[in-house]
Amino acid sequence: MKVGAPIKYRPEYCEQVKKLVMLGAIDTDIAAFFNVSLQTLYSWKNNYPEFLDAQTSSKENYDRRITRSLAEKAQGYKCLESKVFNIGGELVIKDVIKQYPPDTTACIFWLKNRQPNEWRDVQERAITVNPGEERVVDDIELAKKIAYLLTQGVDQINEVQH
Repeated sequence: MKVGAPIKYRPEYCEQVKKLVMLGAIDTDIAAFFNVSLQTLYSWKNNYPEFLDAQTSSKENYDRRITRSLAEKAQGYKCLESKVFNIGGELVIKDVIKQYPPDTTACIFWLKNRQPNEWRDVQERAITVNPGEERVVDDIELAKKIAYLLTQGVDQINEVQH
């Protein structure tokens, strides 16, 4: 950690922090950019609301940008690219449309977060524990119940099924 008097806050830091955040910078990166400690950065956030607002609004904009990118990756997208070709010894630059197919991992991530009841790894199930008594359990509890029943022998399992 650096020793000495911290750099004094200046109003133009608001514009700089906006740009840093839009490039993906986090607090440690921002503190390093301004050559201050994290404690000083947090102090600026507490003492200069305009600095905090600049960082917060930029984070929200950046998150929206990432959300759009994830959605595009999940559904596939097209974009314009410039390609360089050698045609008869002459370099020719042509714009081509590049097709990116949907990405399965992005789809899964999106669905697990947007529709957790339908897509989460642990699903809840309704099981009958005793005749006439039904309750909701998740996969882990169900697996434990099955493991317990298996240790009790086949006769116990048959009794539960009837």
